[in-house]
Amino acid sequence: MKKNTKITTKTDFVLSLVSEDEVKDFLGESFSSIMISPAVMWAKFILTDSEVNANNQRVPEAEFPNLIKSGVFMPLKMAVGEIADGHDDAQPLGVIAHLKQEGNKLMALAALWLKERPADIQYIKDLVNDNQQVNISWELLFGDYSIATDGVMELKDLVLRAATIVGDPAYKGRTSILAIAAKKWSGAYIESLPPENFLLIDNGGHRLFAYKDDTGIVDPSRFQPILDEIVASNLDENVANQLRQEVRKLHELATSGTNLVELDANRIVLTDLEAQSEEHNVEELDALKAQVETLTNALSEKSKEFDDLKAEQDSKLTELQAAMDELNSLREFKAQFDAEQEKLTKLANVKTKFGEAGIEKDDEYFSTNSDHLLSLDEASLDFFIQELVVFKDSSASTSSDIKLPNFQSQTQKPTIEEIVKALQERK
Repeated sequence: MKKNTKITTKTDFVLSLVSEDEVKDFLGESFSSIMISPAVMWAKFILTDSEVNANNQRVPEAEFPNLIKSGVFMPLKMAVGEIADGHDDAQPLGVIAHLKQEGNKLMALAALWLKERPADIQYIKDLVNDNQQVNISWELLFGDYSIATDGVMELKDLVLRAATIVGDPAYKGRTSILAIAAKKWSGAYIESLPPENFLLIDNGGHRLFAYKDDTGIVDPSRFQPILDEIVASNLDENVANQLRQEVRKLHELATSGTNLVELDANRIVLTDLEAQSEEHNVEELDALKAQVETLTNALSEKSKEFDDLKAEQDSKLTELQAAMDELNSLREFKAQFDAEQEKLTKLANVKTKFGEAGIEKDDEYFSTNSDHLLSLDEASLDFFIQELVVFKDSSASTSSDIKLPNFQSQTQKPTIEEIVKALQERK
């Protein structure tokens, strides 16, 4: 936005001197009793209204509360020894003591300092007494604005900086003054800056991240807000990182004592960087696609190898199970075979002992009594054979010589052990 140098309104912002009674009417009894002082002269004027001025601008009534809140104790100014055409060289002549809204107008009451600038106040008093106008022009700061459908610029977020007595009043559109200016680093202020005061120009031509003020000097107070704005933006990460680097570089230079006038940053034109970033992204994407394809093929080959190895392992496991089954069968057969061989060996040993003792028995005897004979240990077997030998020899004697034990009383056939015992008793 181009800085305004002229402000006009349809209202005559004319200063008039007022009596103590008018001060009471303006302030009310409770306030006027403490504000009436012989050291001041009171003046009343219209600070502004809500109508459109010659520059197609206006102060909406909705902004009156902001002006009332910010305007109390702000200066009423005038050039020393004269009423200058504009605001240049104006010095405080008094203060605004009260503001109130009347209709679509904002009325102001100012206390003029009689002791500090007596000659200038007398000059004003003489002009008023001669029925000459003493014109007022205001100085405002604004934080934002909007454009209505009829093209009128409505000023918003207003702060009253001062009211100034001028000879060529702003409302007539002839005064070249700084009567209106945007608050520093407000949206309107930033919009008024030239492109070189911004870190970034996006592909739509929008200027982003202002870091130089309207004098072209880098303002270090902007570094942290810019970093916050970068975080809140949806910029490409490469662009965001480059902007952060620029801010850090500026911060390092500023804290190292570099003259702020000499500080500068490399501005980024996003269209160029986006083109590079896009080209880089395409190349990176192609590389990633090739890498994915390579990995996919490798995975497919490894999957096939795994399937083949698994099939081979399953086959080996089947073969191993069959071999284990066969081995267990052989172990069982061998155990049975070994047991049978051991039995035959022991039985052959028994037969040998019988033969050596001169006792003849057929195979059926050994087969029938094998379990009993094999259950005997070596000593028992020898004793058993010995008894058989004794019994055999006794049987060979005459019947008159043989004294057999009396088994007639027994109902069952005596055992060999019983016979042996009986024979032992008879010696």
